[in-house]
Amino acid sequence: GWLGLWDSKNGKLIKTVDHPVTPRKGMLEIGEVTASGNFYTHGTAASVYQYDPDLLQVGHQYKHKKTVVDTTHLKKTGKMWSIGRDRQLKLWELATGENLSTVELKGRRFILAISGNESVLATTSYRYSGRQIVIRNAQTGKTIHKIELGEKSCLGLALDQSGENLIAMINEQRGDEFINTVQV
Repeated sequence: GWLGLWDSKNGKLIKTVDHPVTPRKGMLEIGEVTASGNFYTHGTAASVYQYDPDLLQVGHQYKHKKTVVDTTHLKKTGKMWSIGRDRQLKLWELATGENLSTVELKGRRFILAISGNESVLATTSYRYSGRQIVIRNAQTGKTIHKIELGEKSCLGLALDQSGENLIAMINEQRGDEFINTVQV
């Protein structure tokens, strides 16, 4: 696989660079652009790659043991949370690539959400017996409380600016879907 940098004004391809994830190996997602202009990719390569947008060069590589399924950035503090199929939630210092914290998780197929003020982090997994949404301190990863879902699965999460309201897309076992708002 490869990444391309295009001029958005005229559509001209400026530069390409090979990327370690190929279509045969699986997915590749491009994450958000940070204040410094760097962007991040993750996928089945079991790492998050930091790219300089001008050079299209890999800066830091943030490693997991298995596929990275989601990331979220703490723009105010220059940190990033990543979550992988290795059942690890990791906090990274973006400037140095240092792993600051690792939280072991239960379940599989994880989802992350962060509040707009970067104070609250929500994690969930589905296809796991005893399903739950875990509300965490976004700076440390420590559990604040848990919302038990019973036999229902959470397919998507969003937190508001303050972190006081969580919206979760819930799928019941019988296949009916509905949106459920949960107060945090």
